[in-house]
Amino acid sequence: MTNFGTRIRESLHRASTMPVPAVTVDPVGRAARPSHQPATSTARRWQAATVGIVVVAGIALAASGCSTPESDAPTAPPSWTTVTVDLYSGRENPTIPLAPDVAEELYLMIGDSAAAGEVIPADPPDPGLDFRGFVVTPADANLPVLRILPTAIYLGESGTPGRIDDPGSGFYNRVYDAVRLLLDDATRTALPDSNPAIPDVTATIPPQVGAAATWTLSDPERVTAESTSVPIEVTRTECSSGVTGAIAQPVVSLGADDIIIRVDAEPLPGDEPQSCQGNDSVQMTVPLPEPIGDRALIDAGCLEGPAVRTSFCATGATRWSP
Repeated sequence: MTNFGTRIRESLHRASTMPVPAVTVDPVGRAARPSHQPATSTARRWQAATVGIVVVAGIALAASGCSTPESDAPTAPPSWTTVTVDLYSGRENPTIPLAPDVAEELYLMIGDSAAAGEVIPADPPDPGLDFRGFVVTPADANLPVLRILPTAIYLGESGTPGRIDDPGSGFYNRVYDAVRLLLDDATRTALPDSNPAIPDVTATIPPQVGAAATWTLSDPERVTAESTSVPIEVTRTECSSGVTGAIAQPVVSLGADDIIIRVDAEPLPGDEPQSCQGNDSVQMTVPLPEPIGDRALIDAGCLEGPAVRTSFCATGATRWSP
């Protein structure tokens, strides 16, 4: 699979040049979702189950040809990637459209894993009971069908099936978040929720005031209990043509057991569609009003808001602990 990642990226590049109109799917009320703020008006959402999904990348997806009973799940338009929720339940497996930006991000992640040599030869998993995986089916023959489980992704390529281990559940969380609210209650209940538990915090969570972003420590070894500043890398979580851009002023909230840091990105100017190739990171140093002590450092973006159920928060909200 040495050229696998290259072929994926070439296929995505070809698709990105296609003019694609905006497509509206059945509305889903995000404002009612617990622990999440309504999405801001940008062309891209990591959590893509929204009204009026804007197609900013030309990943094409194939609708399933199966005849199914009536379902609340939206029907995939022709040439859209689909997700089939494979359940051993005695019912027809639901197949629903996957937002093009989420599909593109999945295959870029697959391409990165392939380029890093993380795809290992492996037969498909033995079918079991209950949840058997999200089956992602693209129209492009150059892209593999994916079977996404909470901790692994299985993919087929011209008779050489492979597996990518994903202990952080980044792939599963991405698809889980994109399709969960488009499924009926019985199907949602059957899905494993592998997202890391959001920790209880003692500090007040600063509200999101800009565009969603998350941060990680740029040099964890420099952080100690005596530190009065924190070196971080900030990444915008929405599609932004690879550029995180301007960062808002960080907000620090102190608690007895934790220090919560909120770093938002400035809203994107205008309403121009943005491509989704993964944004760069912006390095900065956040001053603290007092030493860290025996408190954990927490990313507010992974406690509440639109980034919570994305791969940016796949390992949880805690960035450092004593």
